[in-house]
Amino acid sequence: MTITVQSFLSLAGEFAGAGSASTGGVSWLGAGAAGQTITIGALEFVAVAGARSAGSLTWSAAGTLSAQASSFAAMIGDSEAADVLSAAKLTPTSVTITTLATGPASELALETSTPATYQLTGPTLTGGSELITFALNVATSMVNTSAWRSKAPAATIYLAAHMLAVQTGKGGGETGVIVGRGLDRLSTSNASTSFEPSDAALASTRWGRMYLALRKTLLQLPAATSARGWCRGR
Repeated sequence: MTITVQSFLSLAGEFAGAGSASTGGVSWLGAGAAGQTITIGALEFVAVAGARSAGSLTWSAAGTLSAQASSFAAMIGDSEAADVLSAAKLTPTSVTITTLATGPASELALETSTPATYQLTGPTLTGGSELITFALNVATSMVNTSAWRSKAPAATIYLAAHMLAVQTGKGGGETGVIVGRGLDRLSTSNASTSFEPSDAALASTRWGRMYLALRKTLLQLPAATSARGWCRGR
């Protein structure tokens, strides 16, 4: 049973930003020329023959390879791209690119019109999906598919979402049930949430509560989801 990040987010879209920023890079293998392009997400950057105009989505293809890489990094820093990306020279002829956003949505497409000149680290910026992928892998190991049968995918998604809610503070209910509220200063206090193998801990998030509700529909309670053994997968 494999649940993709995309299928997980189709049901738990509030975790789209959960994770790290995505990174990638461009290395200059040879001298560029005017009209060549590098595209990151919806932004297309174009090489120009002479000096670039500050604030434009262009970089200068004039001078040494190091100068061209510097111009590209400067372009990201002083243009509208700075709202989405940051860039820095990693070596004299390579630029590393990092997204300001986090999570799977930050894995922007990375393309070039001239791959023989501009070597890309890959077809996309990467790293934003790692946290969700890790949570799905852990949750998959906790769900006994022979016991859950057709409900195993849903149980895995709910359990992964519960773990992400506890870890990241996203997803609803992750701060624990409200245990006090003061109207005089509009103050609210919550019970702390810990991640432990117990039904009480699962009930601290709405995703955990959905997992528990689904578990009640099983004809026979699997040992893998009992209060003591829900994480052993047996």
